[in-house]
Amino acid sequence: MSTSTSPILPILTAIIGVLGTAFVRRILERRPKLTAYVSGSAPFNLPDNLSIIFYTVVINNIGKLKANNVHVCHERLPKLFQVIPPSIEYSVKDLPNGGKDVFFNALVPGEQVTIAYMESAGFVDIPFEIKFDDGYA
Repeated sequence: MSTSTSPILPILTAIIGVLGTAFVRRILERRPKLTAYVSGSAPFNLPDNLSIIFYTVVINNIGKLKANNVHVCHERLPKLFQVIPPSIEYSVKDLPNGGKDVFFNALVPGEQVTIAYMESAGFVDIPFEIKFDDGYA
């Protein structure tokens, strides 16, 4: 006596698996995702024995949704910094530990912001934390 199974069941199982995987993947991908890159510091020696260091932090929303409440926290924020492009609105807030927070209300999908820093040589404080409502960069 031979038992045969219907070929429909494996095909149906495969189709449900593919559709289920696609559905879960779509749900997981429809979220904001921030990436951050820190450039190497570039020292410059100026006349009168002055030295400065220049470095940048690039933050990019590579996700599918807007990243809300983006915080770039510093233990010590240099006095000389620039947000690029200048059209992006930001504010600087005091942190409870005495540090400073460069705050952006939102970064839309595909939006990139660069923060350029310039400070005296010998002390470089690269941002130690970049966070937003959905996690960390």
